[in-house]
Amino acid sequence: MKKKEKKMKEARFRNMDKGMPIEVREQLDNVMPEGQGKRDTKRPRHDLIPIEFIDELASIFEEGLTKYGDSWKKGGDDFLIDCLNHASNHLHLYMSGDRTENHLAKVAWNSLAVRWFHAIR
Repeated sequence: MKKKEKKMKEARFRNMDKGMPIEVREQLDNVMPEGQGKRDTKRPRHDLIPIEFIDELASIFEEGLTKYGDSWKKGGDDFLIDCLNHASNHLHLYMSGDRTENHLAKVAWNSLAVRWFHAIR
């Protein structure tokens, strides 16, 4: 696919529901092509998450992998408390004007790590 065509396709995907009434979007979310079954539950709209948000979180995962490996997957109560403390610390640093590192992405990562462990327990 040519570069220009790819950009046009990406732009269409990003803007696909601009101007579309919410009622229409909700109806389309639960419509499947004929012969492919019907969705029982509404699924989260992953297409609404800006790629920049995902990139920010991915950079934090990558930074942690370099320093600690994938030990975060082991979890544990001490790890979860540590995540909450780190999230709080990064939030306070950001609020005090510190821009030496990506504090808000680290707040998000630590918060989501805690949420993930509570969801899988």
